[in-house]
Amino acid sequence: MILTISGIPGDDVAAIASGPIMADPDRNRDFTALADRLRSHISEAAYGLLVGPTEKVALASGPSDVRLIATPRACLRAAAQVASEAGVDVMLLGDDLEGESRSRRRSD
Repeated sequence: MILTISGIPGDDVAAIASGPIMADPDRNRDFTALADRLRSHISEAAYGLLVGPTEKVALASGPSDVRLIATPRACLRAAAQVASEAGVDVMLLGDDLEGESRSRRRSD
């Protein structure tokens, strides 16, 4: 069993970078075309890593037992509950907001 904390909106465990909990789905992909397209913009070392031989890794065939013990949404809900109990009006806007807060303000 793997216990992890998500900081990723949507909680995709394959996207959580806090540790090697899932097999990298891109590990066995061929990046030669991408490397060729970027060649004039990347170092020779980076190019070599993209096109060089890689150790083939078998991806897990079945779902791993990964359990999220904390998520952005759960944390927001818990904070909202504490604030509400303290008499604060709370409006949850979601766990996937990004950008400048000024652009997120209400227009009314």
